[in-house]
Amino acid sequence: MIQVHTKVTDQEQVFVPATICSLLGITPGAVLQWTREGDHVVLRRVGSRSTLEVHKALFPVPEPVGPAMPHAELKQGIRQRIRRRQATG
Repeated sequence: MIQVHTKVTDQEQVFVPATICSLLGITPGAVLQWTREGDHVVLRRVGSRSTLEVHKALFPVPEPVGPAMPHAELKQGIRQRIRRRQATG
């Protein structure tokens, strides 16, 4: 059994430790359910997918084609493309 401790903030918020997030597969956007069972509070992840997981499934990130371009070179390329588009109207 794993035991971790956390504090409630002044705004009555609770930090979920990384250990628990890993064990339960909790990611940003996950919905958690708090249930009172006698003198215990039980925390469960609700549903099988978080909003982050759904977003990643709908909008997968393509694999990079090649090495990353230097920042200055990227900015220059953007400027050139904008100029070409403005020139063609």
